[in-house]
Amino acid sequence: MAAQHDMSADIKLAEQNASSITLGIDGAPHDPRKLTKMLRERGVTQNVVSCKLVSELAQPNSITGALDLNLEDGSTKRLFVKKMTATQVAHKAWNDRRRS
Repeated sequence: MAAQHDMSADIKLAEQNASSITLGIDGAPHDPRKLTKMLRERGVTQNVVSCKLVSELAQPNSITGALDLNLEDGSTKRLFVKKMTATQVAHKAWNDRRRS
């Protein structure tokens, strides 16, 4: 039987970085212009005016969540976001990184 991996250090690191999925890796809020550009590449013509957190889950190696992007016409688009840093996965075996 394989030994259990102690996840406490991973969980602590995730909690430190889990300030919010509404922030990028650099700690700054997501830029509506960048979000607009991303949506334009997918055929959405409206500009993003703000984003609102719908849900968030901090896991040992990443933070996942959903954001509602509020568009200038009053509609919203839901965006799934997964956030992780190299620090959170660098010590993992290759197979574990691929699953992240």
